[in-house]
Amino acid sequence: MANPTITGTIGVVSFSASTIISTATTNENLLGNTASSGKLIRVHSLVVHNIDGSAAATFQLKRYDQDGTPMHSDAGTYQAVIGADVVAGSDLGGFHNISVAAQNSLVVYDNTQNVTLQEDESLVIQASAANDLSVEIHYSVIG
Repeated sequence: MANPTITGTIGVVSFSASTIISTATTNENLLGNTASSGKLIRVHSLVVHNIDGSAAATFQLKRYDQDGTPMHSDAGTYQAVIGADVVAGSDLGGFHNISVAAQNSLVVYDNTQNVTLQEDESLVIQASAANDLSVEIHYSVIG
C-alpha cells in the first residue's frame, strides 16, 4: 500500500457508478485500487440515498487495506465494482452507523475533500437494511 511515483505526462480518466445496496449487515465492495496499479484514485463525490419511503437506515463506509487480494474476479485495473464479493484485508477506519432519514440523501464526500485511494486500498460499504440505500460515486483515476 503506497502512493505510486507519477512522473511525466499523466492521464486522468473520470468515472461514475451507482447501485442499490442489496444486502444488510454485510460489507460490500464499492471501489478499489489494485496492488501495483501505478495509479491513484481520487473520489470527487460519494452520496448515499435512502430510497425507503418510511424508515431511516444506517450505513458504514470504511477504507480497507486489500492485502494484495483483488476485490472482484471481473474487475480491471480501475475496480469500479459493487457487489457482495468477499472483502479482503483489514479495516483502516471510516464512517460508522451514519443515519440517513427516509427519502433523503447524505453527501459523504464532495469535491472540497481530498479523498484518495492508494494502491491496494478499497472503499467498502455496509447497510443496516437490504434495498433501502443506494450509493452514487464519482471518481478519477490518475496516472
